Amino acid sequence: MLFVEALESVDEFERLGDEGFEVPLVFNRVEGGRSPALSADEVSAIGYRILLLPISLLLAATQAMQETLADIRRTGTTSPDTFGTDPFRGFTDMIGLPEVLDSQARLAHD
Repeated sequence: MLFVEALESVDEFERLGDEGFEVPLVFNRVEGGRSPALSADEVSAIGYRILLLPISLLLAATQAMQETLADIRRTGTTSPDTFGTDPFRGFTDMIGLPEVLDSQARLAHD
């Protein structure tokens, strides 16, 4: 795997891809960083097999937290519609908590 930091143009990425390296090329894209904002299809089309988006989820989570805090500051609470109909259950299902609890219960009976 070849990871080259902060190339600044599609041309630079294409030239590196044309070098004939026999390892997968890595395209690292940081929102607001130096590298161009290409889609996964565009990255693949210029010969890169791996696309890293290392802070995308952190940025999205931070933005959502800021928006929620602004709502709380403005209204004193969150809106009933902010998180859907059963947000805590959705969260615990997503992280696999029911399976963990089931497993713990089975192990406790053994």
